[in-house]
Amino acid sequence: MVKPKYLELNIDENAIHCENCEMTITNTLKKNLGVIRVNADHQTQKVQLYYDQEKLNPLKIKEIMKEIGFPVASIEE
Repeated sequence: MVKPKYLELNIDENAIHCENCEMTITNTLKKNLGVIRVNADHQTQKVQLYYDQEKLNPLKIKEIMKEIGFPVASIEE
């Protein structure tokens, strides 16, 4: 049984502009094997997610976010 790990990503200043940005983040991360649940919020500039540690790690998640234009300022586990 998979025990999901929780992460909270603080996104660089005002990178998440709107609900479309939230959907882009959510849909992109959900496509990655190992992401269980995602919540992106443009008002707080945070992305909260649960992932399978055996299939994904925080550095890979940070890399994915940068590739889609939402650089991560910090990660809280």
